[in-house]
Amino acid sequence: MINILDCNTFKKIEDVALLWNEEVGFIYPITDLLFKHNIIDCPYLSLGTSFVAVENEKVVGFILSKIWDGNKEIPTYINTGWISLFYVARKYRNQGIGSLLLSNVETAMKKQGIKTIHIGRDVNNFFPGVPCDFDGLTPEFLEKRGYILGRRTHDLIRYHLNDVKEYVCKRDIRFATKEDEKATMKFFLKNFPGRWYFDACKNFKSGLYHQYLLAFQDGEVIGFMRMSTIEDSMWPYSLTWYQRFNNLGGLGPLGIDKDHRKQGIFDDMMKYGLFFFKKQGIKEIMIDWTSLMALYQKYGFEVWKDYTYIFKNI
Repeated sequence: MINILDCNTFKKIEDVALLWNEEVGFIYPITDLLFKHNIIDCPYLSLGTSFVAVENEKVVGFILSKIWDGNKEIPTYINTGWISLFYVARKYRNQGIGSLLLSNVETAMKKQGIKTIHIGRDVNNFFPGVPCDFDGLTPEFLEKRGYILGRRTHDLIRYHLNDVKEYVCKRDIRFATKEDEKATMKFFLKNFPGRWYFDACKNFKSGLYHQYLLAFQDGEVIGFMRMSTIEDSMWPYSLTWYQRFNNLGGLGPLGIDKDHRKQGIFDDMMKYGLFFFKKQGIKEIMIDWTSLMALYQKYGFEVWKDYTYIFKNI
């Protein structure tokens, strides 16, 4: 007999990663470290709106969800919930388990005042949408249950850095220090006041100044690019699938002050960043969650994964 339990009742939440890795870990491996970062230690994890399907104490399906805490730093996230991971074991499909898990999440989120549910796109996310190469949680399944399909987004990869040439930039570009925090936050508030500002605040509080490559003009920040490696204590989504690569570096997000665009700043920062990663011994670079394929193809990147934005207003 299969029982559906919320994760306040089910105390072995780590077991969901075992099921995931048994069946799809060869595509999307989830390490203990990654599960801890994205789920266990994530302050937005909502145990009361997360559910597991259990048979004889073994997990055969699950939905892990997150709820925004009402922080007004990202106004568009208020009353928002996310399904971070959703999976049903292959031999247990077509028995209504997935539908029941989804229904339970929606009912529980409504009680919490949630108005919109997104698949993926959560804080400390595994996916920016539904993976197009993932046979199990399909757009068709969700569309039949009232979910709306949006546009696609992509993860891009550059596999080789052998042809990256030394780049000596004449512009004032360097990695951030603690002394740059005030100017950097001013830049984000002006140009990217949503999630990128929120992430920068969190990362600077954690001392991760070195992840932010900044461009300056007359003492003002006019551009940024986040650059990360698996040696860092906090990872962006671009490093999530590091086990699939030899020595992965994460590049992005990247943004330029709205009053300084079309001045070559983007090009300078990309060339600077690529050469820096090459010097660090990075073998591959991932740019996550972007629709700007043509722009990044100029710098040797190609599509690695595709995702579909999917949401439901409840």
